[in-house]
Order: sequence, then C-alpha cells, then structure tokens
Amino acid sequence: MVAHVGGSRAEALAELERRARAYVPAHPFHHDRRRLLRDGDGFLLVVDGAWRSQRDEDGVPVVPAWLGRPDLH
Repeated sequence: MVAHVGGSRAEALAELERRARAYVPAHPFHHDRRRLLRDGDGFLLVVDGAWRSQRDEDGVPVVPAWLGRPDLH
C-alpha cells in the first residue's frame, strides 16, 4: 500500500509501524506467531503459521495460486 502521511518524519514512521502491526495477510489463514522487525526506516512482518489449499479429488487446486495476485494484470 502506498500512502502519503503529513507531519514529521517521526510521525510518518509511527504511522508506518501502526499499519505494519495492524496488517492481516490473506495467508496463512491460521498463524501461530507474528514478529515485526524494524531496520532503519522499514519494517518486516514475519507471520508463522499453516497454509491451507483447497484441492479437488484429483489434487488440483480449486482456486489457482495466481488468482488475486496484485502483481499480475
């Protein structure tokens, strides 16, 4: 997500941290642990958990892995 935040650098970093902490990824569906790491002006959210994929009786995914990816147009 790209956004503009007004105010000081400290206020912008505080808003970035707030958004990183509030982020809920689509996968994994069930997570065991969340860790937010900071390096300089950036944050890295690490989510440990189990992935689930729904497959039909032939083992083919019901929903293709590429569906909904924002990097594919």
